[in-house]
This record gives sequence, structure tokens and C-alpha cells, in this order.
Amino acid sequence: TREGVDKFPSPEDYWAKATDAIQGNYELYDLTAPALRELLEIRIQGFEKNKIIIALVTFPAILLVLFLFVAFYRAVMGTVKSLEDASKRMMEGNMDSLITLDSKDELSQVVTSFNSVAARLKQEWAQAREESARAVAAEANLKESNERFQSLSISSPVGIFQTNADGQYLYINPRWQEIT
Repeated sequence: TREGVDKFPSPEDYWAKATDAIQGNYELYDLTAPALRELLEIRIQGFEKNKIIIALVTFPAILLVLFLFVAFYRAVMGTVKSLEDASKRMMEGNMDSLITLDSKDELSQVVTSFNSVAARLKQEWAQAREESARAVAAEANLKESNERFQSLSISSPVGIFQTNADGQYLYINPRWQEIT
């Protein structure tokens, strides 16, 4: 039908309307581009400021973490060095080595345990020395007693002998040998 054909624009009208639309888009771009460019610059500057702020906050935070790490390391190593020195003194015989710490952390628990072991070791050391001294004295007494017995039994006019439960001789003095 002819009516439907009349509704469509002619190619010239279509071309003119399309050109007007494209021209309108260019004019809109020319009007909005400076404002968009300005907004984009403002955003970039904001990001630059944020980058500087982040850098200013991050750098001191890293320095603080580094400082805390070094301080912790030095504190731990100081305690370890004190424990090592005290144990060396103890190995040399100085049992009066106690370590003191002003902190209340896990290392102070280690030091407290070390001091407890050191105190107990000091007691055991003293007890061992006392027992050793008693043993040396008892050995000297036994040696002296044996020497007296030997002297008496050799010069005794009486025969002296000692046997075990099976009747085997354990000791016979010279006089007993002469008698038997």
C-alpha cells in the first residue's frame, strides 16, 4: 500500500536527520568534554594525595614494626645470653649464678625455671660434696683400721682366722698358719 511507503523518509531526509544527530553528538561532546576532563583531573589529584597519605602512614608503620622486631630480638637474645653465661659459670663450679628479669613474659617463666633448676643443682652439688667428703673420711678410717688390724694380727701370739658361711678361709694370720 502506498500509505506505508509514505511513512518512511526519503534518503535525503534520512541523511539530513542522521547528520544532524551526529552533529548534535559532537556538540554535546564539545560541551561536556572540558567538564569531564576537569573531573578526571580532580580525581587523579585525589588519588595522588591518597597515595602520599598512604606512603606517609605506611613508612612510619614499617619503621615501627622494624623497631619492635629489633627490640624483641635484642630482648630475647639478651635473655638467652644471660642463660648461656649462667650455665657456663655453673659448669665451672660457680653455683651461685641466678638470673633476674624485670619482665613478666614467657622468657621470665623460662628464667624462673632455670633458676629453680640451678637452685636444686646447687643443693645436689653440696650434698654430693658432703657425701664425697664422708666417703673419703670413711675410706681413710677403713684403711687405718685395716692397717691396725694387719699390724695386730701379724704380731699377735694367737692364731686368727676368718671364714665365710661355707667354711672357706677369708683371712689367716701367720700364727694360725704356724698352728695348723
